[in-house]
Amino acid sequence: MGKIITDTQIRQALKEYWGYDAFRPLQQPIIEAALLQKDTLALLPTGGGKSLCYQLPAILQDGCCLVISPLIALMEDQVNQLNQRNIPAIALHAGLKGADAWEAIAGIKEGNYKLIYCSPERMQSRMFEDLLPFLRISLIAVDEAHCVSQWGHDFRPEYLQIGFLKKRFPKLPVLALTASATPEVCQDILKNLGIPGAQQFRQSFARTNIFYDIRYTENKMGSLREAIQAQQGSTIIYCRSRKNTEAISSQLRTAGIPCVHYHAGMKTAARHEAQQSWMEGTSPVIAATTAFGMGIDKSDVRLVLHYDAPEDPESWYQESGRGGRDGLPSSAICLFNAADIRNLKNSSQIQFPGLAYLRQVYQAVVEYLQIPISAQPERYYPFEITDFSKKFDLKTRMAAPALRLLSREGFWTLTESVFQSSKAHFRCERQQIDQLPQKHLFLGSLAVALLRLYSGIFQYPVSIHIPVIAQKLHCNRKDVELGLRQLANIGLLDYEPAAEGPQLFFNSYRVDSQDLIINTDRINSLRTGHEKRTQAIIRFLEDDKTCRSKQILNYFGEETAEHCGHCDVCRRSVAGVASHKSIQETIIGQLKAREIPVPMSALTSQLTEANKAATIKTLRQLVEQGLIQWHPDNSFSLPPSKARRS
Repeated sequence: MGKIITDTQIRQALKEYWGYDAFRPLQQPIIEAALLQKDTLALLPTGGGKSLCYQLPAILQDGCCLVISPLIALMEDQVNQLNQRNIPAIALHAGLKGADAWEAIAGIKEGNYKLIYCSPERMQSRMFEDLLPFLRISLIAVDEAHCVSQWGHDFRPEYLQIGFLKKRFPKLPVLALTASATPEVCQDILKNLGIPGAQQFRQSFARTNIFYDIRYTENKMGSLREAIQAQQGSTIIYCRSRKNTEAISSQLRTAGIPCVHYHAGMKTAARHEAQQSWMEGTSPVIAATTAFGMGIDKSDVRLVLHYDAPEDPESWYQESGRGGRDGLPSSAICLFNAADIRNLKNSSQIQFPGLAYLRQVYQAVVEYLQIPISAQPERYYPFEITDFSKKFDLKTRMAAPALRLLSREGFWTLTESVFQSSKAHFRCERQQIDQLPQKHLFLGSLAVALLRLYSGIFQYPVSIHIPVIAQKLHCNRKDVELGLRQLANIGLLDYEPAAEGPQLFFNSYRVDSQDLIINTDRINSLRTGHEKRTQAIIRFLEDDKTCRSKQILNYFGEETAEHCGHCDVCRRSVAGVASHKSIQETIIGQLKAREIPVPMSALTSQLTEANKAATIKTLRQLVEQGLIQWHPDNSFSLPPSKARRS
């Protein structure tokens, strides 16, 4: 049992570090369970504040919280936010190496951090194993916990290794968090993490302020423009391919609609510029691949539009949930046609190719990266799939799923675009450098400059900065880069030029492709789960008789007889009028999310006439009961005594 933390201390930390007066639903009981050292499974919707559930306990307890998270961008974003709040945090992932890794490890051993984020593949490394004895862990948090289940929509085999932490530290509490998991996936999470008796907290999957709208269309671009023009405010357009994000962005700009695009193949500066333009409202519309939005704190997204049909109900729920985080109405629109349904039905054949093709892709990868037989694992390589596919005469749409499947089998980890600075490491004796100016004056000066600028360059690879070296030597950058390559060619220096782009982290020893051991039973299980989820999303798209919200709730094991009253199905049906209780909860939820009064138009603009009338009637009743306040400009708010939720 850890030290006793009072309710006052919990709320003081919430106010001091996050500026909130109260918690969102279920946050406080989850935090209290973690502080009481109890294993916990928490299901909170997208935007429900999952990260606070382990960040706040980390502040209040001795030691550190170890957070297992699969996405580099998400880890780094959270670390930056924590550091800005004066909460010391660090991220360990496959993109961290050389001097950066050594510096991070030194700080961790000294106990400098309250939160340590770690990617699952880095957790399996020798470096992490050597680090474990130095860690004073108070809590193990597993983010995106559905990745541990083979029945989940984003299974990752390296997540299966997390269970060893519970065996090694049986008394440490584990907090598993996810935004979307069926009952079957929840049971898998508890089993694989070794926490069968964990407390479970589940917030309803109902998002009463998000209006689902599924539209069949043969003219997607026309329907897209129509939807954007009808909806004011920030918009995310989700696409299944990088090419589509660029094409849509270009066409919308031509039509006079400010739009930027975003995908992992872009340079870091370009992605950052696009994201900032959208965040600041300069370009209210962004066309992006589906990873965009994770960890991005933008509450006022009014429209999330899927230009391509989502892969499964989990993806639809998570991605549409990135809209309306401020509690105000938001539209979630999906455009689909017969081609989308055909692609979904054929997706299993593409997503799960035969063994012969998997071996072919593995062989192509090791040849592309020039990895010899029995080469050491845990090496990081720049990897551009378009260039790779072209060089080995592979179709990208076929190669990409094979690469992901081999990643799921644990051979490598594919990551989003990461910037790698130039690295250098002397592999020679000091006297060889001292003798160098006698034969190569410039190379000798360069070597001495490296020694003076970068301590530790003899012990391990260090990050170097070409412009700084050039300034020191009074020469240009090209001369420095050429000199570094020459030092590498004569065997004195290991030199890695700066690189940016998608990366491949090679996890295992390289073997001959014919000796590749692939778990066919696991692949067959994954295929079965994929087919089940594909059939579910097809039913969701094609069933225009059942309330969309009701379909989603039932999929996640939440039975309800109520209609949402505002999805495309309900708007076509008088029987779809929402219940008084549902309308009241929606109004209260939207007012809680705002510090300023909300106009009636914002509360009713997207409702059917029947639901609009029912909402106005409920507003009048809530005012009469003193539960909300009416203002002369026909807006509404909670009474001053009601605290705004975080």
